[in-house]
Amino acid sequence: MSNNKKDYSHPLDSILDRPIAFQRAFKNITKNTVAALFLSQAWYWSKRHNEDDGWFYNTQEDWEEETGLTRYEQETARKILRRLGILEEKLVGVPARLYYRVNKGRIAEMLNFQFGETPHTSLGENCKQDRGISPNINKNPETSAENAPMQPEPIAESQEPAGADAPARVPSADTVQERIDAFPQDVHLGVQIIYKYFQVIPPVRPATQARGGSYALWLRDVRELIRTAAEYGSSLEAALRLTYNSWNSSPFRVSHPGALKKTMVSALAQSSLSKSKINGDPNQRSESPLNNFKPRGQS
Repeated sequence: MSNNKKDYSHPLDSILDRPIAFQRAFKNITKNTVAALFLSQAWYWSKRHNEDDGWFYNTQEDWEEETGLTRYEQETARKILRRLGILEEKLVGVPARLYYRVNKGRIAEMLNFQFGETPHTSLGENCKQDRGISPNINKNPETSAENAPMQPEPIAESQEPAGADAPARVPSADTVQERIDAFPQDVHLGVQIIYKYFQVIPPVRPATQARGGSYALWLRDVRELIRTAAEYGSSLEAALRLTYNSWNSSPFRVSHPGALKKTMVSALAQSSLSKSKINGDPNQRSESPLNNFKPRGQS
């Protein structure tokens, strides 16, 4: 009997033979496919930077090339992972570069793993060492992966436009730092912190004879934030830290510094109220917690 089986091989087989490893367990704990994909790649790099205490450097272009995730998808994934305590970030060096580290202990906690004194390095082997936990971490604990419905994913704050409205390529960290350094000294720190906390990329400084445009708006908005912080007796750095903490609990799209003013005022007011209660301010009136808030210089 002749063998009529056809060869289904294709020249693309060798080219596409290195797909990105997607860890299904990360979908279970993040409830988001984009975040799980980002975390899968971050886990890949973290294993190769043990001597760096787990910290590694990747640009937005690197993430896009490795995972196919756009800038907005990356931002959505990072926000979810930071909120869950899974991803750590820090700026290092001058010009600043954004480094990442996976909190493996937090992931183990979310997966309900309990390890002995000498855990294995493989996730699959770790599952076998777990006490009372199924070795198949890729199975949904409530229903199998095959039958489980797709979990609803958080809607990105901004969908990337296409065609003529598509955004320009995201600048590198070095380019962003150059833009920050082009701002006047009085707003330089504010621009730096806004980029650090909210990942809002500042505009390019226009030529001397050109119109101010977005750059002029940034100057105005950052100076307004400085004045707002001063009215509450706070430095801009401390005020932006309070603003970030408030924003992080209920994030919204930040495209320019002026979008932060309302949140900053609210965060500073709450901070002032807390300090008044701690100090036992006798002049504070119970009917309105904001009655005692007055900008500096006003009686």
